[in-house]
Amino acid sequence: MKDSQDPMVAQKRHRAVTAVFGIFLLGLAAAVIASSDSSTRLPAALAAVALAVLGVDALVSAVRGRRAWVSRLGPLP
Repeated sequence: MKDSQDPMVAQKRHRAVTAVFGIFLLGLAAAVIASSDSSTRLPAALAAVALAVLGVDALVSAVRGRRAWVSRLGPLP
């Protein structure tokens, strides 16, 4: 099934929640960077980059009406 045919992606509410979650992930990435100290700078930067990439993808997916990478992870145990 193509993303454009997915009923969950077509709903405006789902797209809005995906966009808000993307903004949350970007804010979380900024918080990870802000709270890191000199001994955890590299791991914090790697985690922040991963969170930022997922956040940007969620925002772009919400605008374009396709499934985000985050939505393809589940269901997790």
